[in-house]
Amino acid sequence: MTTGPGTILTPFWGCSIAVNLYSTGVILHRIWLHVQEQTRFSSSLSASVRELRFVMRVLIESGALYLVITIPHFIVWWTPSSTAILIFAWTNLPAVGCAFNFIVIRTSQRRVEHVKDLEKDAGFISTVMQFRPPIIANTTTTHTTDHFSSGRTSSTYEIGQ
Repeated sequence: MTTGPGTILTPFWGCSIAVNLYSTGVILHRIWLHVQEQTRFSSSLSASVRELRFVMRVLIESGALYLVITIPHFIVWWTPSSTAILIFAWTNLPAVGCAFNFIVIRTSQRRVEHVKDLEKDAGFISTVMQFRPPIIANTTTTHTTDHFSSGRTSSTYEIGQ
């Protein structure tokens, strides 16, 4: 082909856009059906419904970010401007990576906010603590291990002669 992305890239970009639209739509539809079913049986907004709505927002944002850069990239292939093609090509790959990383970042942020809310409600303030044994003559090594991610802190000491 003399105009456009050619015989290889045209089906690739078309299928990429179609698969993104289809898979995001099907996943969101299934989650939406479940949310509708949950809200039909309960008048109050449960925690699971709020979490599912959050998942839907994250998937919509991620899918939209992918489409916002991929569709113009596909369209610009049909123009004679090689500069526009290069600009969109250079921005497409990082944007695709960002779209997938966006899911990880948003869900991790939500998890941290949830833990902070639980700690605030329980009146628990989390801090990192280090325990050191008293300085004794002939001490060989002191080793401190922090298991903060599991919610507990422990220390191991080795005192030699």
